Amino acid sequence: MPKRLQVQDMKAIDLVLDKAKQTSAASFAEPDESVRSRVEPVQKVLNLLSLWPVEEPPADLVARTLARIARDVPSQNVSPNQHIDPYGPLA
Repeated sequence: MPKRLQVQDMKAIDLVLDKAKQTSAASFAEPDESVRSRVEPVQKVLNLLSLWPVEEPPADLVARTLARIARDVPSQNVSPNQHIDPYGPLA
């Protein structure tokens, strides 16, 4: 049976990732022991993931993704050739 993430694991992942991107002296509330005990295993898994080779995504990845969305969710009227500004507003 595959191992599933528990709520404490998810909170530990959030904690590790939030601290990694933290650029100011802002502090977070101290996590409880059940979360703190999961931080080290989370860091080990993330360190393992960092060892995987990085590959460039296929050049047509966006077009294929939009085509699949248009096929699977026709009511959204998404065109594979439609320009999406990744820095624009979400709504």
